[in-house]
Amino acid sequence: MSGGTLKAKMRRVLLAAGVVAAALSISACLPAVTAGTQAGAARPWEVRFESSGGIAGMVKQMTVFHDGRLVAENLRRRVRVEKSLPSDRLRELHRLIEQAESAPGTAMGFPDRCADCTQYRLTVTGSEGRPAVSESGVIEGLQSRNSELIKFLIAILNEAIQP
Repeated sequence: MSGGTLKAKMRRVLLAAGVVAAALSISACLPAVTAGTQAGAARPWEVRFESSGGIAGMVKQMTVFHDGRLVAENLRRRVRVEKSLPSDRLRELHRLIEQAESAPGTAMGFPDRCADCTQYRLTVTGSEGRPAVSESGVIEGLQSRNSELIKFLIAILNEAIQP
């Protein structure tokens, strides 16, 4: 190899390295944009929803993250599903979360006796890591100020893990 060819290759390598370095330094100055993040998007949250009981003794749980990631499990059948919520369902969930967070809240309790009822537990954790919404109760005869959110979560859980 001649000295001129080696110098030309070195120039190309240095030029490429300079372009990469410039691109990285510029991108470090830009705000991070991720799936589900938009201008004016809501604060991060995490929804945990559990459903258990009934005649069959089922135990299902689900976690939905603010970016649309969903992890659902049927603990009795040992089935686990991970997926992303469609954008329209995620928008609706954002709306229901905001509505639940703004409603004056008191945690609901389980009834004294209900052998075959399906019980639920709902926790919405805000960006500070503290529960913004927390309640539990019985799905049959649902008497919650967040009943629309709970019904929505039941539908998502049943779609993710078939009964």
